Amino acid sequence: SAIRDLPPEVTFAFAPHAKKLEEWIKTARDAGHEVLLSVPMEPADYPRSDPGPNGLLLKLGKEENLQRLHWMMSRLTGYVGVINHQGGRFTVNLKAMQPILSELGRRGLMFVDSRTSLNSVAAIVAVRTSTPYAVNDRLVDVIAARAAIDFRLSEIELVLGSKGKAVAIGRAY
Repeated sequence: SAIRDLPPEVTFAFAPHAKKLEEWIKTARDAGHEVLLSVPMEPADYPRSDPGPNGLLLKLGKEENLQRLHWMMSRLTGYVGVINHQGGRFTVNLKAMQPILSELGRRGLMFVDSRTSLNSVAAIVAVRTSTPYAVNDRLVDVIAARAAIDFRLSEIELVLGSKGKAVAIGRAY
């Protein structure tokens, strides 16, 4: 219903391990939505929180992380870029982010920084690698209650009014 009812300005992100990926992406694209690949990255509290199979991890190094990224990218087509899932520890590391964003930029894909860390270096690396990027302005459902979400959406309207653009993230629930 979200794909059907939300306006085309809403972009959907899909995890590489999701079932019926091609079907979901086709449905979203047919409804006029852009699609992102949600790439799991090492969270700030790793290993207590695990990004899951093929997640990008600092301990793996450049080649292994690029191999994992390529595997995830091979799981679907029709996406315009990548958004990090988790990644609070990964996105603050210049050495780890450089090859990932270089690869995305080389392929003409954008990176959307979900800003799981206020110290993310994604924007810096994106500029250095000429990779198109966007940065999340608000997570709208930090508190999954209607009043709290409405308040966060009103904050997004203020950001939009002041910057002329805004990125907000909401989860599937």
